[in-house]
Amino acid sequence: MTEQQLYTMLEMPSEAVEALNKAEGKLNLKELAASIAALTDPIRYDMARKDLEQRLVDDPKGWKILRCMFAAMVRTYEQYQEAGIPEQTFVDTMKCFPRFVREHQESFGEYGFDRAFWPGRQLSMLLFRLGALEFELIPEGQADETAADKAVQAFHLPVKEIGVHIPSDADISPARVQISFMLANMFFAKHVPQATVCRYTCESWMMSPALLELLPPTSRIVQFQKHFTVTHWEKGSEEDCWQWVFKVGKDCPLEQLPENTSLQRSMKKYLREGGAVGAAEAVWDGTSFFEVKSL
Repeated sequence: MTEQQLYTMLEMPSEAVEALNKAEGKLNLKELAASIAALTDPIRYDMARKDLEQRLVDDPKGWKILRCMFAAMVRTYEQYQEAGIPEQTFVDTMKCFPRFVREHQESFGEYGFDRAFWPGRQLSMLLFRLGALEFELIPEGQADETAADKAVQAFHLPVKEIGVHIPSDADISPARVQISFMLANMFFAKHVPQATVCRYTCESWMMSPALLELLPPTSRIVQFQKHFTVTHWEKGSEEDCWQWVFKVGKDCPLEQLPENTSLQRSMKKYLREGGAVGAAEAVWDGTSFFEVKSL
């Protein structure tokens, strides 16, 4: 598998591929090889990302570090093969990269990559997209670094919990969500059996109790929330709402937030009146996402 083949497999926008090819001409990938390889390590991926960002000068649109991540993805693909994980799961998981590039275009009017802090999870096989949702293995404490070069090392880590993430393109209708949890249960039972006793948790603006005031009971977000118990509500920052609801930069003034959807309009009004949305942490209660009707 080559980087060019990965671009095609993941359906990267042609403009992004052109920018990545130009970035490649400005990089010495051999000199960066150690840090690139560490992007696939569940212990060291974040340190590797920070090291690369320090070494990659003049990268305002993020193409250089994204090119390095595709070089790391070649290694990740091999690890998927060694672990016997279907190629479709690899594709579904790694399509976060073209999604991030398109989201940058939607927010700022041009393609770019500003999520380097995040996909080390995908590259190190801690996070997988299974159906509509993403599921992340959250390690328990510090792992033994002596096993750092072991293939699919993430599968050997002690796991504290499984984080549930809701991609921006996710269909969170009850049926789709139910299928995702079924797929996750089967996936972890096969590949990460130590995780099967772990709880599912979700930290997101979509878990905010404030949404119960802003959305009708029939809303898919509200229906999704019903199956979780909130353990902590962080009201201090609305950055996630700016990014995911309004699709603007965090510096956009409140009065300039768009009002193109009913949620944008109601949330903007709520915030203008002093309300707080923030984000909340919640735990899945283990129930079915289908309503059980009495006979």
